[in-house]
Amino acid sequence: MNRLNNILLLITTVCGLHAFAQNPPQGLPNASNQAEKFNEHKQEAMANLDARKAEMDEMKSCMGDAKDHQAMKACREKHRQMRQAHRAEHLEKRVEQLNNRKEKLEQKMQNAQQK
Repeated sequence: MNRLNNILLLITTVCGLHAFAQNPPQGLPNASNQAEKFNEHKQEAMANLDARKAEMDEMKSCMGDAKDHQAMKACREKHRQMRQAHRAEHLEKRVEQLNNRKEKLEQKMQNAQQK
């Protein structure tokens, strides 16, 4: 009897996993979607790094051309302003992402309450 139960459990588990693999539940990310998001994120990160490198190269050039302390100070101030602008841009984007996430969660909660 125990052996029969083990065999039935094994068959049920295999069939269930096979069905799950063929039709994953809605809402679970699939591999291709994750790969697309990863590639988008990677491209964005690389673009950000390139932009930061260009700013640093510009600052290095400015510092190299500086003739006195005031010119170096002007270079640092210019660089600081550029970084602050980029930071503000990043924060706006992050707020937008969080608002989108909040809307999706609210929609899920409404759908769950309707069911």
